[in-house]
Amino acid sequence: MEIKKLYINGEFVDGNTGQYIEIENPYTREIIAKVPRGDREDVERAVRAARKAFETWQEVPV
Repeated sequence: MEIKKLYINGEFVDGNTGQYIEIENPYTREIIAKVPRGDREDVERAVRAARKAFETWQEVPV
């Protein structure tokens, strides 16, 4: 079984809670992975990183 991390600001990081959500294969009902149960701080960190990235990306012509 894989244990995943959150991807924030170009890095794979653990969630702040230390808790995980189990991901189940719907056909076999086998637990195939665990992903971090993020909290408010994780979300705020991701939003800050996205806003910072947008500052430079908004200048890129399409």
